[in-house]
Amino acid sequence: MNFEYYISYLWGYLTTYVGHLITMFNEYPMMVRVCCIAVTLIALGAVNTFFQLLKQYRKRQSEYRIINKLDRRYKERIRSIILNPQNLTQYETVKQMGYNRAAPFTRREFRWFTRLLRDVRLECGDDANMTNVSSIMRGIDFDNYALNTLHSASLDAKMRLTRSLRFLDNHIKMDETIAKLRKSKIVVLRKTALFTYAWNNPNEALSYFESDEFEQYCCLYDMMIFHDIMKRNAKRGYSFPDILNWVSTKERKKSKALFVREMRYLGISDKCADMIPIFTGSKDADMNREIVTNWGEFKFAEAEPIMIESYSYQEEKVQRAILCSIRKLMTGNSAEFLKVAYQNATDYDVKIEAIKSLFAYYRNGNLGGDIEQLAKPGDEDLFKYFNESD
Repeated sequence: MNFEYYISYLWGYLTTYVGHLITMFNEYPMMVRVCCIAVTLIALGAVNTFFQLLKQYRKRQSEYRIINKLDRRYKERIRSIILNPQNLTQYETVKQMGYNRAAPFTRREFRWFTRLLRDVRLECGDDANMTNVSSIMRGIDFDNYALNTLHSASLDAKMRLTRSLRFLDNHIKMDETIAKLRKSKIVVLRKTALFTYAWNNPNEALSYFESDEFEQYCCLYDMMIFHDIMKRNAKRGYSFPDILNWVSTKERKKSKALFVREMRYLGISDKCADMIPIFTGSKDADMNREIVTNWGEFKFAEAEPIMIESYSYQEEKVQRAILCSIRKLMTGNSAEFLKVAYQNATDYDVKIEAIKSLFAYYRNGNLGGDIEQLAKPGDEDLFKYFNESD
């Protein structure tokens, strides 16, 4: 059989047929040709989208099967091992889990097992035996998987694993790898690695917030992580940074308000008096607002005259904080100030805080006369609302 003949014949037929179609296509008006091309491209795009969605669906279904299999087989066994007060070796944990080291996890199974181990460890909380967690990780050769992922996996996989390592404590020797990720050119990966390193190394817990990067890349998520780190350090008895040193440093701006806020969340009330000279000499509205809020939360009445004296030249958000703190202090000495603050208020939110404070004084018996007589024209409904809302 002459295959070359048949191939050449088939090629000739195809080229002739395609040429005939092109000739017919060129005879149509331009508008028809443009519409045909557009419809063809749309159809091809729809087909491609369908197959991509089908591929993602099949991938997601496969992952669900892996998750369900790992949950059914290992979840309760992991919990019993982690809650066991007796320290187990890696061979004992592998045996109790029923893990077959001759058929190790695939990369996808490792990913979801890491999530399962992290979730069970968090569920166990302070009752978790971290020595047994470490034994589980050594028993399944977690170090090798983690190091390969952190070196060569995708960005999402690196970040996912790095976040999980934060909650599995520092039982695997990856400080060097995490330190390399902290120098990554990708900001989000660099920050994730730094938070994981800080979480497991209390002496380095503030390295990010001492860096120039904090001023440039700080966001709400960073503040949440910072609070968790500080709370964890307080729970474990680690030392705190020198608050006064931080808020007195001219080079730091965003971190000042952050550290003053942490004083309130962590109950550090012995620095209130030391904040007075910082408050009077500062033009940082965010930090001043946090200082004033701390004085109100800690019932530091000695700062009330300072707040009243500085009120007129503060920004609106600081003025709102001052009015709120005076309402919380409830010394009874600021009735006249509150009246003046309400009368002079041009910002609506400041006016609302002044009215709230006036009603708090009135109900506490520290404001003489009929409070509704203080209402300016147009504010009668506001006074009526706060009077009825008691």
